[in-house]
Amino acid sequence: MAERSLVRIHSSKFLETLLDNPELPTFVANLETPTLNKLIEHIGLDDAGPLIAYTTNRQLRSILDESLWSSLAPGSPETHRPEEFIRWLFILQEQGETFLAERLLGLGLDYLVLNFAQLVTVNDPQAILSEDYGVLEQYAGAAAYAEEFSGYYITAVYDEEWDITRAALTALQAEHPEFLEHLLDRMGSDHGSTLMHDISGDRRDAKERAGYVTPESATAFLEITRQSSLASLVVGDNHDPVSTRYFAQLGALHPQDEKGDSGETDAQESAPPSHPRDVEKQVEKQKELETLLIQAEIVTNEAPALLLSAPDQANVLPVKSALDGLQHLDAALFAERLSELVYLSNVLIAGTILDGKRFDEVEAAHAVLATCNIGMSYLAEDMADDQSVRDGLVRLFRIGWQILLQIPRHVTDQLVATLRSSEVTQKLFDRKWILSEVDATLDELVEQVDNARFSDTKTSLMFISLVVEQHTCDALQVMISDYPRYPLERQTRFVESMDDLSSIDHFLGSLADHAKL
Repeated sequence: MAERSLVRIHSSKFLETLLDNPELPTFVANLETPTLNKLIEHIGLDDAGPLIAYTTNRQLRSILDESLWSSLAPGSPETHRPEEFIRWLFILQEQGETFLAERLLGLGLDYLVLNFAQLVTVNDPQAILSEDYGVLEQYAGAAAYAEEFSGYYITAVYDEEWDITRAALTALQAEHPEFLEHLLDRMGSDHGSTLMHDISGDRRDAKERAGYVTPESATAFLEITRQSSLASLVVGDNHDPVSTRYFAQLGALHPQDEKGDSGETDAQESAPPSHPRDVEKQVEKQKELETLLIQAEIVTNEAPALLLSAPDQANVLPVKSALDGLQHLDAALFAERLSELVYLSNVLIAGTILDGKRFDEVEAAHAVLATCNIGMSYLAEDMADDQSVRDGLVRLFRIGWQILLQIPRHVTDQLVATLRSSEVTQKLFDRKWILSEVDATLDELVEQVDNARFSDTKTSLMFISLVVEQHTCDALQVMISDYPRYPLERQTRFVESMDDLSSIDHFLGSLADHAKL
């Protein structure tokens, strides 16, 4: 394992070191969007202007997509954040008015219509000419935050953001007046809600075509699996409709699909370097930049986490062993299974949570492998491990996911049965107030689990700890959660097999022994 820097490089010194490297423009222009986002995050957006100056139009559009659209919670639709667009206008303006105008032009007409429509109101000049006094009065009342551009009267939606909005429109008028006129004409004729709906849908479709898993798709996939019976998943097709559509789109992806909505490519990507250098010197400087990113933990030179065993796994999971064997026997099929692992990991990141938070990439990868392993162990009596992996991981995951979903209610039912058993109620007979309160709490717990309100179950289990040992309640909480796990003495791990489920059943069968009687 490669050594990691014990101290993160200070962001200002880090940026200074980057800017001193003559290969930075070429290096930045070839970074993938996730890496570029991490690099900007490390530096800080407010300080990253000089770095952003080296991005291509395509890169900038991708970065903005990540910044301007966000999902409030896993599985919920992404929403547009106009305040972030304002922030980006300031960053772009720092590089000069011409730069600002060129980068806005590169984002495309539709993209700017959507974003500027959140910041200004475009008043139709025909309304002014026809003496629409309502519009005239509105314009006059907002004189401090209004101006005429290309024959249109523009007023600010947010007064405090008018200066930067005006600066952006002024830059476009100076550098690309015809484009600005088209922009204002579209903004004056389009209804904001309709445009937002259309562009949001187009953006979602484009992300899916590019291989992203949207929150809506992730939620649909997991919900279809939840509603399916275990028997139907065992005998059904490998892919459900959601994942079938995803892989069909992924297979149809071509480089030309990545053009912006203007249909133009980035000139700086194909332009030859203005000052050719010795190849060895160039490679050396590129490696220096790569090393900086590794030291800052922005990228890694270690093996991909996707196929690593989890740190708490004493033995390699059988599904991992089957994948390792497939890699040597059939590289093409192994590549397909790897793409399924990536897809399923992104489903968990986009569509579900772990302890009330989003999965990170490593957690999602380990969870997917463990869940697929449950599915494989469930089929073990009828199918060899290597064959079930050859047939596809999506099916194994769906079987394992369906089994995982049953754990919270199964554990809750066993707890209810134990605490309402005659053995327990007779021993609590002389403490009826506790018995009554526990009984009511059990009803609440069942209702919370049925409605997936797992954050509320903590309070219920806290009260149940009056009659059940605390460490037992802690173990129950791990299993009665948004993503059930296997409780260990001082930590947890993902449920990995049917043997784990048998061990859970054995634990539940001894709950009465853990009651405070």
